[in-house]
Amino acid sequence: MATPVRLRLGVDGDLELHPATPPVARQAAYTRLSGVTLQALLGARWGIPQHLLPPTRLHGDATVAAHAVLTADLRDPAGPDGHWLNLVWQADAPAGAPSVPVPRRVAIPPDVLAWADLSPEDALSAAGELLRECGVAHVEVTDGVSLYQLIVGDGPVPDGGHRLLLGSEAEPLGQITLSVAPEAAPDAVHGAAWMLGQVCRQAILSSEVRRKEHAALRGTDLQRAVLSVVGGDAPPEAALYAATRLLHAQAGTRVMAHAAGAVPEAYGGWLTDDLRRQVTARLAAGGDTRPTYAVTPAEHAPVLIVPLPAQGLRRGAWVFQLSRRPWFVRPHVLDALLEAARHPVHLHGAWSPPSPEPPVPEERAPRSVLGLLQNLVDLDAPSAVAAQGLHYLTPSGSGAWGAYLAVRTSPDDGPGGGTVILSSILRTGADHDHPPPSAVQAVVAAFWHTVGRAGGLSLSAPHPLLGAAQRRLSLAPVRAAGTGRVTGVLLVGNGPEDARTDAQLPTLLAVLAQQVGQAAERQLALRQLSRTREQTFRVLGRVLEYRSYETKGHTDRVTSMALQLGLRLNLSTDQLTVLRWGAYLHDIGKIGITDAILHKDGPLDDHERREMHEHVIIGEALLREQDLVPEGVLEIVRFHHERWDGRGYPDGTRGEAIPLLARVFSVVDVYDALISERTYKPSWTQEQSLSELARLSGHALDPVLTRVFCDMVRRGDLSEGTGAGGAPLTPPGVSAD
Repeated sequence: MATPVRLRLGVDGDLELHPATPPVARQAAYTRLSGVTLQALLGARWGIPQHLLPPTRLHGDATVAAHAVLTADLRDPAGPDGHWLNLVWQADAPAGAPSVPVPRRVAIPPDVLAWADLSPEDALSAAGELLRECGVAHVEVTDGVSLYQLIVGDGPVPDGGHRLLLGSEAEPLGQITLSVAPEAAPDAVHGAAWMLGQVCRQAILSSEVRRKEHAALRGTDLQRAVLSVVGGDAPPEAALYAATRLLHAQAGTRVMAHAAGAVPEAYGGWLTDDLRRQVTARLAAGGDTRPTYAVTPAEHAPVLIVPLPAQGLRRGAWVFQLSRRPWFVRPHVLDALLEAARHPVHLHGAWSPPSPEPPVPEERAPRSVLGLLQNLVDLDAPSAVAAQGLHYLTPSGSGAWGAYLAVRTSPDDGPGGGTVILSSILRTGADHDHPPPSAVQAVVAAFWHTVGRAGGLSLSAPHPLLGAAQRRLSLAPVRAAGTGRVTGVLLVGNGPEDARTDAQLPTLLAVLAQQVGQAAERQLALRQLSRTREQTFRVLGRVLEYRSYETKGHTDRVTSMALQLGLRLNLSTDQLTVLRWGAYLHDIGKIGITDAILHKDGPLDDHERREMHEHVIIGEALLREQDLVPEGVLEIVRFHHERWDGRGYPDGTRGEAIPLLARVFSVVDVYDALISERTYKPSWTQEQSLSELARLSGHALDPVLTRVFCDMVRRGDLSEGTGAGGAPLTPPGVSAD
């Protein structure tokens, strides 16, 4: 790829590709820039070429060159909206760049040393007068999170001039633009530059620690979300929400497809048809399962495709619309994401990670039903039960192998026939001891009707269905406890020549299959309970829309916007769940308000207003009687009409005494009321609504949350959504799965 890719580094840290960048070049650029720190981007801006290595955790980019170098683009001066950079591919390692002057060591006055306790922003402000007296025109420093600028002179920032680098070429921290050559600058400039560099270095170290801590917390939250999905305590979307937070992504969705050519399933209104085709093609290609960047228009944010483990003919991927700040996709963040994405629960929805292999029983210790059941104590998930049991039946070093396979049949040949389709859930024993998948397929298919009617099946060599390396094979069906339908099979093969073991194995395997089936039934019941609660909350929340047409779609819109704002605020998965349920139910108390007031065409009088204010108390009272409604949801219902200045209702609570999630929801609730048509007002434009939010900030609404929300709207990071079909994150319980 000979043509350089031009990028604009905005003053807010966003990185945007030039609109004329070819599609393949955009994909290659996003891949190479993934995880690049703000410090490195600014280093390129300050004249230090940055060598970008191919990322090992991502699918390779479209380049054939091993080396990519990021440099400043000197053709265009820096503008008010950013600075242009070049990304150049090279066949050979880049040559050494010209040396950039750095501060010389001088004596540091005590008043300058005092800057050590300041932040980079405050230290820069403190240095302003000194630098102005010394003829400095412009200063830029970074703390690794933001860029801080100080324009000392009265005129525009000089495009040329002499540069003095803060820090070093290996660790760029800032840059000072001088009116004279660096060697001619007074000691005061060099002393101030050195001290500013120390302040920035300490701030970068602190921010890096905080970033890793936050990433670790979000990674832990993601793992907990996966475990909650496995245990049936959360819908599959919970893991997706947590992964979206981990990446600081603007939106996330899941795409599912079938190798047989079925129409792909997806939820997430931001996903275009072109993106859907790219994801489907990526899944169909198979092979390298590492994440890859999609080919997107230059004006769009980058999109990352993360393939999920294939299950039989079922394929799937997480797809994220990322921020324009590549340093959020750091290697340790990708590691946490990929670890969570490897779990098969995302496509199957009922699996758990295999339990650690239990201690190997003594070689001569007989295996028994009691010993098997003792190994299964305190295990709930079906795959965990199967894994522990198979480890017990196939001790390490014995040459035995085990497998737990999901089984289904295609319906085209009638209820008793069809093609047997197997999906591997887990395996025990050494890989070289397992027979080829085709051999297992033949065994299960040939004896499917026998297995379905009987309690199990045992084969011994010589047998036409056993390969040369297989001496014996036992098989037991896993049945759904409620219906008796066969959903899977457990298999154990080979093992030591032991007549007693051979005689007991079918019984032990049948007991294990029964335990796995019961665990699956319990998990299914928990999942159904969770989905029922989700659907019930959503239906209750939409009841009012059938009483008042003007609020049609309000519940789904505010739910979507609240979730997006919650993700931007890095709320935990549990908080997002409470926020979603609170959004569903926030106005449920209006069911107790008369139609004359609820549908009045015009403003309410004092008596009517007092009655309307009662809806939050009615709603809380109705929901508090239900044991399944968390306290956080009750807080949203009661407090979402409180005001920051204490002039709201029903209690006059003010400031941070108002629960956080109620403050978050209030912002989106007010915004949706402004942009929506009502009997007493027309819909407002986006700018009118944002102006009103700014006026209410610090009075009715939390000023910090309002500022974050308005920034999302202005940057185009917010989708107003329409619920399951149009929201960037579909509410769990109404997904396509």
